[in-house]
Amino acid sequence: MSVRNGKVLLAKERSGGPFNLYYQVRGSEDSSKKALLIMGLFGSNYAWEIQSKFLASKGYEVCTYDNRGVGHSDAPSGLYTTKEMALDAVELLNHLGWNSNVTVIGISMGGMIAQELALAAKPGTISCLILTSTHAGMTFTPIAGLLGVMKGLLAKNSDQLIENNCQMLYPQTWLAAAAPENSGFKTNKDVIVKRLTDAAGVVPPPKTAGIYGQLSAVMRHYVSKDRLHKIRDFGYPILVVTGTEDNLIRPTNSHYLAKELNARLEVFENSGHAIPAEQEDRYNSLILEVMEGASK
Repeated sequence: MSVRNGKVLLAKERSGGPFNLYYQVRGSEDSSKKALLIMGLFGSNYAWEIQSKFLASKGYEVCTYDNRGVGHSDAPSGLYTTKEMALDAVELLNHLGWNSNVTVIGISMGGMIAQELALAAKPGTISCLILTSTHAGMTFTPIAGLLGVMKGLLAKNSDQLIENNCQMLYPQTWLAAAAPENSGFKTNKDVIVKRLTDAAGVVPPPKTAGIYGQLSAVMRHYVSKDRLHKIRDFGYPILVVTGTEDNLIRPTNSHYLAKELNARLEVFENSGHAIPAEQEDRYNSLILEVMEGASK
């Protein structure tokens, strides 16, 4: 399966620019079906590997990338906004030549960026929008989530950070449950620890400027009801996904988004924040169903 990596110089006349953004494209360049996957706070494109490989195997050309401030992308100084980060995505789409039939999938902060991208993209570019574990702004993070973020920032080494991420992103009962048969692991936690350890070996840690920049973007994100209605009125399919045990973003935020966007809402009972990794088979089947419906 074809995989292409690259960097593109963005924001030449915008806030924080110019800077280089790292991206990866998987799948056939001849495919008319495109998917742009946007990761959340401090996350790299590596975290989308499961979905990227899955969608590419189904005939999609898939782009994942490191947001400004993390991974192999540069970390401009200053306070970031989800609007500016959405314009990064617009420039990336232009660089790729993707101007139609693009599904945009965002998780957490990536979902916030996806909302702004829906408003910033040229009409006709986006054919489907999938928002996972995210919100429209003007909300408070649960105490457990705030403590988890703080512990992560204070972690002394990768082992501490990985343990903290496990506790913050996944339900304890799921972590302790038996791993999938033939996975080679005893528990789900063993699987996740291996994935996070592998990622730590290939992805540079977030830069200080990126940490402050992305935190400021999340804290100040806000899409008003009127702007949500504008997204709704574009008329393409929208899917909102949430887990009932999300420690970082309350499920009520997803119910609100689904209502104002007139979107399909899928609730994963007893699931946490990182649904694409926790419930990969169900999540993959769900997004493919919605995407295939949008492309008909």
